[in-house]
Amino acid sequence: MNHPLHKFLLITALLFTTQLSWAQKRYQDLSFYRKSLTSQIAKQKFIEEIKSSINNSTPEGIQIAKLYLEYAIDQNDSDLILSANYELGVVYYKTSKLDSSIYFISKASEYCQRIQDSAMLVEIYRAQGASFFSLKQNEKAIEYFNYSYDIAYLLNDSVGMAKSLNNLSLVSANLGEYEDALNYLKRSLDIKIAFAPKKERISTLLNIGTNYAKLGNYDKALEYFHLAENIAIEFNETQRLSQLWLEFALIYVQLKDFPNAEKYFIKSLELSESISDNGQLYLTLKAYAEYWMFVSQWEKAKENLNIILDDLPNIKDDRQLCEVYFDLGKIEFKQNKFSSSEKWLNKSLSRAKQENGDTKAQAYKLLSLIAYHNEMYKTGYDFLQLSNEIADSIHTSDNFDKLQELQIKYKSTSDKKYIDHLVELTELKEQERKKSNQYAIIATVILLITLVATVSLAIQMQINRKKSIRLKSEIRENTKKTQELIAANLQAQEGLRVKSEFIAMVSHEIRTPMNAIIGMSSLLSDTELNKQQKNYLSNISISSNNLLILLNDILDFSRVESGKITIKFSQTSLKQDLEHIVQMFTPLAAEQKLDFRIAIDSALPDIVFVDAPRLRQVLVNLLSNAIKFTHTGFIKLSVKVMNTEHTLNGEKVTFRFAIEDSGIGVPAAKQKEIFSSFMQIDSKVSRQYTGVGLGLSISQGIIGMMGSTIQLESEFAKGSKFWFDLSLKSKKSDGKPLVSQSSKSKVKFDKELGTNFPLRILVAEDNEINQKLIQINLNKMGYNPTIVNNGQEALDQIKQNKFDLIFMDVQMPVMDGVTATKEIVRKYGNAKPIIIAVTANAMGNDKQSYITAGMDDYISKPFTAKEIEACLRNWYVHING
Repeated sequence: MNHPLHKFLLITALLFTTQLSWAQKRYQDLSFYRKSLTSQIAKQKFIEEIKSSINNSTPEGIQIAKLYLEYAIDQNDSDLILSANYELGVVYYKTSKLDSSIYFISKASEYCQRIQDSAMLVEIYRAQGASFFSLKQNEKAIEYFNYSYDIAYLLNDSVGMAKSLNNLSLVSANLGEYEDALNYLKRSLDIKIAFAPKKERISTLLNIGTNYAKLGNYDKALEYFHLAENIAIEFNETQRLSQLWLEFALIYVQLKDFPNAEKYFIKSLELSESISDNGQLYLTLKAYAEYWMFVSQWEKAKENLNIILDDLPNIKDDRQLCEVYFDLGKIEFKQNKFSSSEKWLNKSLSRAKQENGDTKAQAYKLLSLIAYHNEMYKTGYDFLQLSNEIADSIHTSDNFDKLQELQIKYKSTSDKKYIDHLVELTELKEQERKKSNQYAIIATVILLITLVATVSLAIQMQINRKKSIRLKSEIRENTKKTQELIAANLQAQEGLRVKSEFIAMVSHEIRTPMNAIIGMSSLLSDTELNKQQKNYLSNISISSNNLLILLNDILDFSRVESGKITIKFSQTSLKQDLEHIVQMFTPLAAEQKLDFRIAIDSALPDIVFVDAPRLRQVLVNLLSNAIKFTHTGFIKLSVKVMNTEHTLNGEKVTFRFAIEDSGIGVPAAKQKEIFSSFMQIDSKVSRQYTGVGLGLSISQGIIGMMGSTIQLESEFAKGSKFWFDLSLKSKKSDGKPLVSQSSKSKVKFDKELGTNFPLRILVAEDNEINQKLIQINLNKMGYNPTIVNNGQEALDQIKQNKFDLIFMDVQMPVMDGVTATKEIVRKYGNAKPIIIAVTANAMGNDKQSYITAGMDDYISKPFTAKEIEACLRNWYVHING
């Protein structure tokens, strides 16, 4: 901001705000103004009027914004002054008057901090970042966008967070860091899917597609543009739709699919014109003209550019006019109309700004070619030198060759040119003598004006010095507040970490006794019991399993909340998975005398790529709810193919999964709430039906990570329908059978296992009941294990005896299982026994950390006899293979 022009604009803005209080109250002439208006209604009216006029008349939008500030100052209302400064700053930003924009948005920031409006500060910091970004001050832009994100995060403002991430992606893309831009955008999209209205996703999907296009991945770009298009059509977002159709056109030009490109250019033009969006209309006409130039249809290109000049009179941005004039000059040059081309190129240069550097370089290059054609070699040489100075790295080798050619021709004709030049100089000297008197008068006037301006500036500098002292004090205060916000943010993150550790610890402590309860119940069921005892045992088993389900729900919810669940797409047989689900729920439905209806589309592909366990978790949860809340009638599972799109390496299929029932239904007022955590319809439902209301929240989170949303259609007391759409890659089966996800649980219990699969087993477990449990299980399988209480005792036993396999608890006193495993690996290397981790830990990537420590396998508490048996069979084959 040290440039003299910047200082001049700042002084102008300060004088403007001072003069407002002296001006006639011109806002009273506005059609909507009434003296009886309240401040809030007046604020709404002014903002509506500014936004409706800015697209059609830029000067009118600025004028209304100025009147709004005049009104706000008259009212002496800090909230109105804040709003008016912000709106005026935004209008100046849209008209590319960036210094004025930064000034007024900074004034809004001062008032915002004065009245402590943190929510508005999110918008203001984003606007300041946008202005600095337009000035190519990327570091300042990143600084303000990060401020905006941090405050939005502390306010739980998910929309503000998403918008700030979008802004950060624009800076990354401008720096050519498209992968970083995509990371910002995908984080933004996740937030919008989880928390924001659906139509808020449009801008993020559009930006993701644009970045994929810049990386040359046009299939991905079109994929995201189509997603954005569907939402824009659904919510009638016409302005976004016209922008999307232009992006489609540009992609198809790159793919050389010219019929589709022309179709989308026309659609964008027609829609922009119908909604009077002159800004988008300019962009589309300009791009359409460049397309016609690309295919050498010069007259059609000229037609579109003339529409911009004739039908869009409010396009008065010098940068835009510079580009349009240059394109017209280029077209005339291509058609060998050199005189007309020269006229347009000179008009382009007269409008050029700093941002038009590349266009200026190209314009001078074309002018050099025209001069060369007219045998004006010296002029051509000068123009080409200018072109090289402006863009020293653009077309360097081509320009250098042409420069050498012009120099040779210029030197060969220099003698004749020198004589002509002397004649011209004689005439010019006479003309200069006549003009010198006029220049003297003009110089005197300029000197007087300069003296007056110098005095004014000196006075203004004194005023600014006082303001600077005040601003430094405010900056110190703002810095202190920012540091406090950062500290609060760190404290919140620490709270999340402590919460996760607490859940992991509680889970471990609950799972250890649960292992004993479930295991001992299983052993007890294998003994002779009378009818009453069997009934008691059944109740214990049901209660412990319900407790395990509740614990797993809490853990899944915590993972979704903290972002630790990852979706892993892999190939699976969707038909086979659906058959397993149907087999699971058929007896449950029959037990409650419900009609279980199945409607699976015959067009289902052989193989799809999906996270099968997570999809199965969602379907099982929805079907469980349907059975739980339906007393008579039916439940229905349907899977339908909605759309099939051919891709380069297979097909992309959109499926609709739906679960319908004739149960108690959900009242309209509760339909959004039931997807929140710990929510059921009401307290009576909570008492009547088991569960704490986490299932739907978890399912919604999982489906959100897959790029969709669970929808609900319901009528109280008549039934409900939950459904969601998934777009998945598919392919035809190659004939090789896929491994069944459920096959691991079908190992039959074998009491002769110890005879058929002899192994020397060591068990390291500190809990006495769990020692007895695993010992009894192993005894019933024909094994006689050695039991120790901790890792140190395990090390002592290995020194004395040879073991084939160790069941190693992870958390034990004296020496834990991980430390003991590392010591065993250090001492025995590849000759060590097979080590199986037995743990109640349930958070994070536990299995990978245990394998890294040197363990060979992993079973979690509560474990079953079948899991132990399967483990022994598998590792016996490995040991003796």
